[in-house]
Amino acid sequence: MNTKQDKVIIFPKWKDALEEESLQALKEKRYEDALKKLNELIDHEIYSHEIFAGKIICLMELGETDEAEALCRHLVSLEDEYFFEYLHIYVTLLFQMSEYEQLLEIIDDVFARKTVPEPMNSQLEQLAEMSRKLLQDKMEEEANDHINELSKAVKQGDPLRQWRILVQSANLKPAPYLRYLKQLLKDDRIDSVVKTAIMEWLAEQEVDTEVVIKKAGSEISVNPADLKSVEDHPVTKQIKVLLREVEQDNPTLYQLLEKLLYRYLYVKYPFMPAEGELIAVSHAIKIMGAKYLQLEELYHTYKKQAGNVELDTYMEEIAQNEKSYFSIIEE
Repeated sequence: MNTKQDKVIIFPKWKDALEEESLQALKEKRYEDALKKLNELIDHEIYSHEIFAGKIICLMELGETDEAEALCRHLVSLEDEYFFEYLHIYVTLLFQMSEYEQLLEIIDDVFARKTVPEPMNSQLEQLAEMSRKLLQDKMEEEANDHINELSKAVKQGDPLRQWRILVQSANLKPAPYLRYLKQLLKDDRIDSVVKTAIMEWLAEQEVDTEVVIKKAGSEISVNPADLKSVEDHPVTKQIKVLLREVEQDNPTLYQLLEKLLYRYLYVKYPFMPAEGELIAVSHAIKIMGAKYLQLEELYHTYKKQAGNVELDTYMEEIAQNEKSYFSIIEE
């Protein structure tokens, strides 16, 4: 930024001439020349909505969309008398960039906060309607591509690739492919971690229909729309309550126990330990956590606290799920 000492005095005739030259270059589509002149005006703190609008147009035409978007975002945030002019340029840019979701968020926010004059109101409504349709088409095409890739990964027996595709699909609509996804949930060849990713996708999109899922020799029917995520599931929260004393006494150990619990339940999901198993699970996780961190004294304390509770089965399952989790997911 210029200091008072090194500021150059701008003569009105020079300013007027430069503005006229920049606008003429813009009209003649000499965008690089126009941008250079507009930047020179801005560098000398000569601001007007014509200058900023011209700069945005130049940036758009020259393919500098990121810089154009950043300038639009700044100008719109000012909410000055040229707000709607800047807004129109901004949403037009987003439409050209196929950023339909962001465009719709901005238009919805404007309609919620402001009284939009005509013809801008009609123009924004029309742009929003087109964007919704194009966004739907885009997401359907993307979902179709993902499912095709998923099918290839299934045929190739590549669970890592399967899981990644499913995670990337979280915001897409799975309804058209529900029949195929249901088949995967019952297929014994599909890894439990991959099946969890399918269930998370269906739950995230609130798919309201019964699906059957098979894991580790067990089978249940659930409605994804009724499911909580692993982290928000009541069973997860109940076990964390049982681990709360560790959080107070040894935060480092507690962080490990949280991760052990999450991985254990993630691989099982949507199967969850029964109410009567929660105490045993919490004992098993504490003992394993103390063992992993080589906390001998705590290890023996937790073993003593568990008493005669049978923990071997739970500890084996936790260890196996930990192995299954890391065979696909990297942290």
